[in-house]
Amino acid sequence: MGRDEEIHEHLDLSDVYLEAAKLNIENDLLEPALFNAIHALELSIKATLMIRIQGPIITHNVGGLLGRYYRDVLGDKKCRNINSILIRYNLPRYPA
Repeated sequence: MGRDEEIHEHLDLSDVYLEAAKLNIENDLLEPALFNAIHALELSIKATLMIRIQGPIITHNVGGLLGRYYRDVLGDKKCRNINSILIRYNLPRYPA
C-alpha cells in the first residue's frame, strides 16, 4: 500500500468515527459520542502528520507531534487547544 492510500484510509476512517459521533449525539449517547469525535480528530491528525513524517507513527499521543511539525502553521494556541482535546481520549472510556 502506498503512502497516499494509507493517508486516505486514515481520513476515511476518521469520517466513519465522526459520523458515529453524530449518531451517538442524536441518541443522547454522550460518552460514546465524545470518544468517537476525539478518535476522528486523532485519525485526521495522523493523516496530516503522515505528510511530513515518512516513517510509521507509532504513538496514540499525536498532540505533541502535531505541535512539533505544525506549530509554525497552526500557532501555539491552536496546538494547545487540540492537545487539550486529545488528552480527554480516555475520559469517556473509563469511569472516574
